[in-house]
Amino acid sequence: MVDAISCTTGVAVAYRAIPREALTGLDPDAQAGYDFAHRKGGGWQADISKLRSLHPTLMTFDTWLRKEGRAQFDALFRDQSA
Repeated sequence: MVDAISCTTGVAVAYRAIPREALTGLDPDAQAGYDFAHRKGGGWQADISKLRSLHPTLMTFDTWLRKEGRAQFDALFRDQSA
C-alpha cells in the first residue's frame, strides 16, 4: 500500500511497524484494533467476488487511490508540511 501511495502521490511514504507495547496505557480501542489486525490469519476477511456482485462499483485500492485517495493524501501531505 505504501508503494502505491508513494507512486501515485510522488511522496515517499515509509511503513513503520508499531510494536504492541507502544500502545500500552493508551486507548483500549487502539490495543483491541492492533490485536484484531495481528491475530493469526489476519483480522479482516472478505469475499471480494461476492462484494463485487453486491456492489458492482466497488473499487480496488489502486482505483480508489487514483480517483479519490490521491487528493486526500495530497491534502494530508500539504497540511503536514505547513
